[in-house]
Amino acid sequence: MTTPFTSVGATVLDAGRVRAELDGAVLTVTLDRPEARNAQTPATWRALAAIGDALPEDVRVVVLRGAGTSFSAGLDRAMLAPGGIPGSRASPTSSRPARSGPSRRSPSTSVRSPGGAAPTR
Repeated sequence: MTTPFTSVGATVLDAGRVRAELDGAVLTVTLDRPEARNAQTPATWRALAAIGDALPEDVRVVVLRGAGTSFSAGLDRAMLAPGGIPGSRASPTSSRPARSGPSRRSPSTSVRSPGGAAPTR
């Protein structure tokens, strides 16, 4: 049975436009800005870091997906504009987490689940 992941406050998740749902040992994290192709902002990074910090010991798989037709366009280029992103409280370099994944040390698997276009390296 899928339930909302409540270990992280709704305010943090809403600000980052991120949803998280728990189904047994599987946590599904969804970037939820389909109108911007799920472009990421400092608030997105804060929400993802908070999820990683709050990951329960019994979670074994984390699925990261994007809402809509794209996984993620990457960095929201509005951050580079002189005014930045309206409502953003920090610059991208000062608020990006140093890591980008589960922060606890336990065996788990992360899976990226692109639903469409996704930048690759």
